[in-house]
Amino acid sequence: MGLYDEDYMPEKDEEEVIEPKIKKGKGKIPGPKKFDFNFSGNMRTYLIIVLIALVVIVGFYAIYLYAQPSFADVEFKDNPLVLSEATSTKLYVTIANSEEEAMKNLVVTVKPYDNLSLVVIPSESQEIYVLGPDEKRILEYDVSVVGTVLNGDYSVEVKVKNSKTEYVTYETVTISQE
Repeated sequence: MGLYDEDYMPEKDEEEVIEPKIKKGKGKIPGPKKFDFNFSGNMRTYLIIVLIALVVIVGFYAIYLYAQPSFADVEFKDNPLVLSEATSTKLYVTIANSEEEAMKNLVVTVKPYDNLSLVVIPSESQEIYVLGPDEKRILEYDVSVVGTVLNGDYSVEVKVKNSKTEYVTYETVTISQE
């Protein structure tokens, strides 16, 4: 008995026959299982709690972003500021009271975000002791360039503060040489 003997056949067990499994039906190949969104009782409760918490967090964030006081309006007279024409511009801060009660003891502070390039005059805080209902005040500031500055955007911080609220905004002026 050698490796290449023609008469050699391995013995077969007649008892062990493996037949392929054939599904009866329309002859379709089964596809992948689809995800079922039926959750058990505890999982459903946890998902509802998480969704409610998410809605509450998004709601508070939206209120925070859009419910900030809008009683201050800030704008530059000349924006962009062209240095070949002028080295300073005016900044107007308009404080308006749309409430039914008077606003008291407002402190308005205007300062350059970058202290090396711009100067704001007056540099000290200004106070508005009483601002009645439907009343507004316009505060005027001179914003000048200090020395030589590069072309670009420069910001000024405007802070309006009273005993209840502090409102901070930044206004940007674009400075160019020509």
